[in-house]
Amino acid sequence: MLNGVAEGKVSIERIAEVFATNPAKILDLYPRKGSLQVGADADLTIVDLDREQTLRNENVVAKCGWTPLDGLTITGDVETTLVRGEPVYHEGEVVGDPGYGEFVRRGEAE
Repeated sequence: MLNGVAEGKVSIERIAEVFATNPAKILDLYPRKGSLQVGADADLTIVDLDREQTLRNENVVAKCGWTPLDGLTITGDVETTLVRGEPVYHEGEVVGDPGYGEFVRRGEAE
């Protein structure tokens, strides 16, 4: 996604709309999720749109532990992810406690 932004194929605002705002609306979680406004759960990802990175299986932070894009160099990288204002990921390391997130039921958005 960030590579698409770097290549001018999509705006960062459109990425936020497609991957945060729209799903929150579809799942009836908006405006508590998918928006930046007073009273919303402000889960944020801070990105460096200029930093290049090469995707590697050993850097995948997911249960599967691999990516079909292993070896691909892209532009754009996640620096920090915040959940409810607390850092859970920073510069390639998971720094949050497991289970720190909070489940939000559909319809509990307001």
